Amino acid sequence: MSRRKFFALGGGSLLAAGGGIAEGKREAKLLETTFKKITGLGLKQPIRVLHLSDLHASSVVPWWLISEAVRIGLSHKPDMVFLTGDFVTGGDFQFKDYPKHLAALEGQPNCYACLGNHDLPYWPEHKPMSVARRLELDLKSVGVKLLFNQREDIEVAGQRLRIAGLGDLWCKEVKPEECLDRVDREMTDEIPTLLLAHNPDTKKRVADYRWDVMFSGHTHGGQLVIPVLGWRPILPVEDRSMAEGLHDWRGRKVHVTRGVGNLHGVRLNCPPEVSLLDLS
Repeated sequence: MSRRKFFALGGGSLLAAGGGIAEGKREAKLLETTFKKITGLGLKQPIRVLHLSDLHASSVVPWWLISEAVRIGLSHKPDMVFLTGDFVTGGDFQFKDYPKHLAALEGQPNCYACLGNHDLPYWPEHKPMSVARRLELDLKSVGVKLLFNQREDIEVAGQRLRIAGLGDLWCKEVKPEECLDRVDREMTDEIPTLLLAHNPDTKKRVADYRWDVMFSGHTHGGQLVIPVLGWRPILPVEDRSMAEGLHDWRGRKVHVTRGVGNLHGVRLNCPPEVSLLDLS
């Protein structure tokens, strides 16, 4: 069930029963910092990644929350920063405000982003330029490179890495053939490939391509987790086993962060997340 449909069908009543709307609004602004390790990449020394997603700038996600998530993440001295989509929710905010709230990223090396399903439509409030194009310009202004079915080979701490970013699955913009090598292609020089893809369900679309770790968001961790039952009624993915966290999948890793923002201004037993991962 989608988040919008859940609330339209009376999800607020269930939220009230499960812990209260007031508590849900409070928790939506309580950032949690998590740390995970990914091994097996053959790196000579660990590389730290800051992974943020689903900032959802809107009337219910304050700018200070987005700025604070960036500040907290950078305080842990990452080597790379990955932003995996849904920078906006709709047209109820000003694009001109985005760069100043991501300004802390200026000067931070190796910052990359991909787009989510909320980032690709043409919102009437912002014509004639698409949301995606505006976001690309805003991100570029603070040193973040948007990868849209593109890749870059870089060197971090003396080690070669390939960073690839896909278009969004729901928007039918996933084109792995433009940025990834097929597994059946003979390779003479393999390097670890880190893949940015907003929706974790994208993994099935890229099963026949070479990548080692996929970084995703989209789920919000379910946003609402009903106490005791652990039920996530509004998890918008086919593979419900990947609501959040680090997962093994066919010899690879998939990391799903709960994200920073939200829809409708509430979270329950599912706080916003600043994710840090040490790769080795």
